[in-house]
Amino acid sequence: MSLLLEVLMAEDSERVPGGVLLLESVNRLRVAETMLQNRARGRMGLKANDFRTVQFLAAREAADAPARAAGLAETLGVSSAAATMTIDRLVARGFAVREPDPDDRRSRIVRLTTAGQHSLTGAYEDLRGRAGTP
Repeated sequence: MSLLLEVLMAEDSERVPGGVLLLESVNRLRVAETMLQNRARGRMGLKANDFRTVQFLAAREAADAPARAAGLAETLGVSSAAATMTIDRLVARGFAVREPDPDDRRSRIVRLTTAGQHSLTGAYEDLRGRAGTP
């Protein structure tokens, strides 16, 4: 629990606005998410944007939607050159592959390789056990 929330609740729990409690809960969730992301990223041995790219590719594949460098650049908030370099690193590590875009022969689609998919799955392998869920 945050120090602010502890002080507010110690004074008079009925005087703590519901919005404060809600925001505190959201902040705690964000901290937990960051910790889990950092642990998974560390297991994969990836930089932050490389890990976010793997997640982006997995999400696009789950939605059966093509992943392109331009979409990645927009998602990461980086230039197209930076997105291309990120993809290059993942291709070099065997986590991703570029394929021709059937809708635009000038463009390429980026996909996770089987190794990339397994690595991402493995990074979260014990998440259920650590989170206390069945």
